[in-house]
Amino acid sequence: MIGATGKAEFSRFDKNGNSIKDFKFPFGISFRPPANIKGLVIQTPDTPWYTAMKDQNFPIGTVLLDVFARTEPQVTDIPNPFPNARQFKIGEIRLNSEIITSSFGDKRLFFQHESMVLDQKAEPAWKDFTERLDKGEKLHGKVPEFFPDDPVMQKAAVRGQIHDYGCPFAWILGDPINPIF
Repeated sequence: MIGATGKAEFSRFDKNGNSIKDFKFPFGISFRPPANIKGLVIQTPDTPWYTAMKDQNFPIGTVLLDVFARTEPQVTDIPNPFPNARQFKIGEIRLNSEIITSSFGDKRLFFQHESMVLDQKAEPAWKDFTERLDKGEKLHGKVPEFFPDDPVMQKAAVRGQIHDYGCPFAWILGDPINPIF
């Protein structure tokens, strides 16, 4: 959850845009390619991820990513402040048409990333377990294997992913991290 994005904001409304008084939201959401996809899409600085995906000619119906939610932080502290934390699959990102590219999608499509302030206001116990790139101390919990432990390396890794692939999350498709300092 390095550089985590808030989930409370999108959980405050129903599908029609109506405000929900007692809304619930996960601590974290993660995306993982299924075993049959992982490693198939080879992305390079010269080949954007969408071109690499398109070149695979995946059939309609292919599951590209599994979507997981974590109810609370996963920690190894004894005593564990979140003994009921669970992670479970909540969905799939599946192709419903052939992959196409567009100028709009490449240059103008934007997904707003929300701060975790609202999340931490609703669930104050989570604050100390929210890993941040700018936190100048050792991170709580287990840092994912693909990500460096050192805060300077963490920032460099995010910069490298953005530079090389245009996205700080290119690792989802198994791309290497090339740090930029």
